[in-house]
Amino acid sequence: MFDKGFRALPRHYDGAGKSRRPSLRTVLLISCVLGIALFGLRMTVWSSREGEGGGGGGGGGGDGGFMRYGGHSVSCTHQAPRTRTWSSRQRPLDIAGVTEIRLPPTETTAHSDPQGDDPRMQLFFYDARSGSRVQHTGTDPRRSKTDGANRDLGPLSAAQWEAAVRAVRASSLAIAAGKIESACKRAPGGVPDWTSLLSRQPPNDRPLVSPVDLHDAMVHIRDGLVALAEESGQEETWESMPHYAAHRLGGFLLRWAGETLFHPETCRGGRDVIDTTQELPPKGTKVFIASLMHSQDAAMAHWIMSIVRLCAMLGPENVFVSLVESGSGEETPAFVQLAAIILEALGASYMVVINGQTRANGQGRIEYLAQMRNTALIPLFPSDSDKVPMGALTQSPVLRSKREDLRLPDAASWRVLWINDVFYCAEDMVRLLAHDADVSCGLDVNDMNGGPALYDVWVAKDVDGNMLYHKPPYTVHSTRHRAAAGLPFPVTACWNGAVAMPGRPFADGLLFTAGAGGKDCRSSESERIVTDLIALGYNRVLVDPSVRVAYEFHWGNLRYEFPGGSDHVPRLRDWHEVKEDPVVFPPRLPINGRVTCCELIPPNHLINFKDCHMRPIQVSPANEWLVSQGRVSGA
Repeated sequence: MFDKGFRALPRHYDGAGKSRRPSLRTVLLISCVLGIALFGLRMTVWSSREGEGGGGGGGGGGDGGFMRYGGHSVSCTHQAPRTRTWSSRQRPLDIAGVTEIRLPPTETTAHSDPQGDDPRMQLFFYDARSGSRVQHTGTDPRRSKTDGANRDLGPLSAAQWEAAVRAVRASSLAIAAGKIESACKRAPGGVPDWTSLLSRQPPNDRPLVSPVDLHDAMVHIRDGLVALAEESGQEETWESMPHYAAHRLGGFLLRWAGETLFHPETCRGGRDVIDTTQELPPKGTKVFIASLMHSQDAAMAHWIMSIVRLCAMLGPENVFVSLVESGSGEETPAFVQLAAIILEALGASYMVVINGQTRANGQGRIEYLAQMRNTALIPLFPSDSDKVPMGALTQSPVLRSKREDLRLPDAASWRVLWINDVFYCAEDMVRLLAHDADVSCGLDVNDMNGGPALYDVWVAKDVDGNMLYHKPPYTVHSTRHRAAAGLPFPVTACWNGAVAMPGRPFADGLLFTAGAGGKDCRSSESERIVTDLIALGYNRVLVDPSVRVAYEFHWGNLRYEFPGGSDHVPRLRDWHEVKEDPVVFPPRLPINGRVTCCELIPPNHLINFKDCHMRPIQVSPANEWLVSQGRVSGA
């Protein structure tokens, strides 16, 4: 039968005047293509029938591929939006059965002129203490295309924003966060009952603030905005219904909140290795959380759940969150706006930039990243622009014009916590903040020869200024014994996906900078800021191997797989062990006052690991004015 079918296939011209039958390999290839096409059609039909909100809001045309997150296939098929009836909000999504997720096509915007704002840019600023609010939605918040399928999430009116915030406050997410906040505020000796806060609890067998709670908050927002539209007599069209409510919350975003993609097992509570001795930072500690977001859809729901937990543990009144997103597809910006709504509902302050500045043609990667990190810290920088040049902070006319309105009056009292767009756990960030150090980092783990090992060795340097190794004990310095034992150890530079540092230097005008080459090493902006801090007297810098973040779900889920240690990571240490064996920091400057320089070479922006040299630890040229005026002095 197979042979008959094969011979019945049409012949092909071979270019030499003869015809030939296709090879068996060609037949199998055609069969596979047809099979995938039929499967994709089936999934598109399934998704349009079962997805919340009709599954609208995706890209118009375009082919999809397959990506894999933690063993789950994610189908990148697209379809144009279709009309959804209001009654569809009554059909809850069965998140337990979601394995295929349709994604919109990823598009980024490259600006040759860095002086202008993206017309889709949105700015949200809210100070919960004073009630101060700044908002900018751009001249054209949606993509200028005739096809409504490619529109970005639309702006919400004041009434819609208030309705969304009220909806979150009525959801199980806010209730769970309130329980964490209450438990931490009344914790004796600053040590809450971590077991009840982090482990699965009856009757639902899930921890406080789970994917189910985030799902519930999103459904509440969607239904609240739909009800508001019904009350005002709005018909559901692309022009009248907020795209954010009908298609983002009702479709793609809701599916990202499914437990099939991320679950509490990614944190220590899910591994039954909870540190019951972990202390909270001193009461009243103000924490400025900053993050740059770029096309990290897979991590965003987990990121939001973790920020909710962290705000509750620290007290929302003590938290300011600054999120700057740029150059992403459609999902990450929508998640960032969702984060702003949730933060306001919890009582936390924030600044959120969506569709922010992208890298200009000819602009160096490190120069761009340094500028974006400075943008995220605008609320902390001093107002005297003659001392802190606006060009170093941002090229955005909107942010420049509103700089004074965005500044926090008590900027010097905040402690800065940088968290990359990674999988992280709130209790780990609490631990970074609790260290008696100027700068404290964790480990960013990724696949290194089959295990979750330290990733960013370009930035991380030991006490002698040499790059760390990917695996324990990370260094040949005498501090290797601490590192091998899983205890915090001193370093001269680190970032590693999450880092706590003082806010006072930024309030004085300290900038993230990029090297110009030569004596001014073209190293990472995240390394340069730490060596700048050391040169200014903030020399107590450490890495805590028990704090771990990851860029991918798979390795995020394996961060705590080996609590007793492995070839890739050291054993986990509880907080009481750290207090009993504290870090002994070097003198004011490291032993030799130098650090390895492996430059990022333009124009290809490749790191040259073959021609590294030692550079002195000194203040970057752009920050030297701070020393001459005595505006910064270390603790």
